[in-house]
Amino acid sequence: MHLLDFEKRIDNCKSLEMLQAETQIILGIMQNEPCNSKIFNDYINILEKISLKSKNLK
Repeated sequence: MHLLDFEKRIDNCKSLEMLQAETQIILGIMQNEPCNSKIFNDYINILEKISLKSKNLK
């Protein structure tokens, strides 16, 4: 899945449960796909975006 797709999906999340599901998907990809440092950094940035959004939903 393309990283921009994740960003769009995160922007559209309306609940903590949806954000948690997206987080689990990203963590699964990070564990199972070989990736270079740039891709890993991109995933970390998306996880940070999820963290910020989750704080706003509380």
